[in-house]
Amino acid sequence: MSDTSFELFCGDCINASINIFSQFGPHFVLLLLPKIPISSNEATLNLYKRAMALQNCRINSKSNPVNPGSANLIKFDPIKQVPNFIIRLMNCVKRDPNLIRFFVANDIVNNGTYKEIIFNDKESLMHSGIDPQLPLKVLIHGYNQNISSQFPQNVKDGYLAGQKTFDKNILIVDYGALGNAYIYYNKLTDVDVTTCYIQAALNAAKVGTRIAEMLQVLIRHGYAELNRIHLIGHSLGSHIGGYAGNYLQKLNKGAKVARFTALDPAGPGFRPNILPVRSMTPNDAEFVDVLHTNQAAFGAAGRIGQVDIYINGAIALQPTCVTATDATTLGGWCSHGVSTVIFAKSISNHRMIAKGLLGKTAIVGEFCRTNTTHGNYEYTSLDEYTSSSTTAAT
Repeated sequence: MSDTSFELFCGDCINASINIFSQFGPHFVLLLLPKIPISSNEATLNLYKRAMALQNCRINSKSNPVNPGSANLIKFDPIKQVPNFIIRLMNCVKRDPNLIRFFVANDIVNNGTYKEIIFNDKESLMHSGIDPQLPLKVLIHGYNQNISSQFPQNVKDGYLAGQKTFDKNILIVDYGALGNAYIYYNKLTDVDVTTCYIQAALNAAKVGTRIAEMLQVLIRHGYAELNRIHLIGHSLGSHIGGYAGNYLQKLNKGAKVARFTALDPAGPGFRPNILPVRSMTPNDAEFVDVLHTNQAAFGAAGRIGQVDIYINGAIALQPTCVTATDATTLGGWCSHGVSTVIFAKSISNHRMIAKGLLGKTAIVGEFCRTNTTHGNYEYTSLDEYTSSSTTAAT
């Protein structure tokens, strides 16, 4: 389909009855775009911009036809005219929050052992192994990930390895059913991945709300305290964490969780905000710190927290990721994942110091102090991150 074809859909059809954006979702709009290869992050961003430009476009219908003389005189039957592969990709991921799962990882002897908490199931909570006297770490993975992905595994392992005695609760959120298209499809093209990402991003509010509801259950039954909760999200999981922190404030009369750490929060759709979604903010917790490693590519560009730390300048490609087969795509994923590797490393190293203006400093990652002066900081690391690619988990 050429660009001129879009004029048949848009034209001056502002008075037509169906909003293509709200009726079919932005993922449908993307699939009407020319099938250009997503070979660069600039192309990806342009794809989003062009899709979102159709947000107010309306198409013809029998019940509410366009005005006479409109450029849009086509008849469009979504059932007959939408190919099966498009219908398939309109359902890349599920939308039911009851499919979101919560796992407690508190076994310091066997770190591959989990106990699942079922939402609103008091018995599973009683047998979860959560110690109400200890702080709670909540790990939220990113797009096309799940519990077995590099993150949250590397951070979970870092916490458990550092415990000679049990000193913290670890709760892993697995929203793969609502954010991992590879669960349902063995192979996805670049366009498919972009399309499915939008669907996952549109689930962010739903996932964040359920996380907040689950944490509120823990608080209500005495298994957690708001001022001892630390949310940690990567990529899309960062914005989900923002939703969770924000909704918890509504449930607790404005009181906030103690801390929220965002690991290279996702950029596409959120920064710039061209999807009907909410970006994380510095107000989502009492203290919000951010590690940037891939800004203006997969990660969000610019300050987004209270304390923002830029690893190696957070350039599109981290120094040790430029050898990836496809420097733009695979290399970008590698750099995006470095944020989780850096944080995992920081769990056992409180001497990782980032530098700001006027001699200000900030500790990177786990030991970042809540009284750190707000602002931007730089941290240089030449360590090898050969395993930092955020490959999709199935």
